[in-house]
Amino acid sequence: MRTIGKQTRNTLADNLRAAAEKAGIGINALADVAGVSSSQTYDVLNCSTGASVDFIDQVAAALGVEPFMLLRPRTQRGRNSRNGGLS
Repeated sequence: MRTIGKQTRNTLADNLRAAAEKAGIGINALADVAGVSSSQTYDVLNCSTGASVDFIDQVAAALGVEPFMLLRPRTQRGRNSRNGGLS
C-alpha cells in the first residue's frame, strides 16, 4: 500500500472515532443510523480496508459533519480546536 493511502486511511479512522465520540454515538449505532455495515465500519476504523465515497458521505451525514472533514488531516484542522478538532 502506498504511504499516502495509509495516511489517508489513518486520518479517516481517527476523525471517524473523534466525530462519533463527540456525537456521543457508538460505532454499531453509527453504522445503523448511517445505513452501512458495522463490519465495514470496523474495517475502516482498523484501516484494513478503504472507504468508498458513498460510505464516507453516509457516515458524515449520520454524524452531522461535512464529508471532507473526515478526510482532513489534523495539521489542517488545528490542534487546539474546541470542538474535537473537526472544525
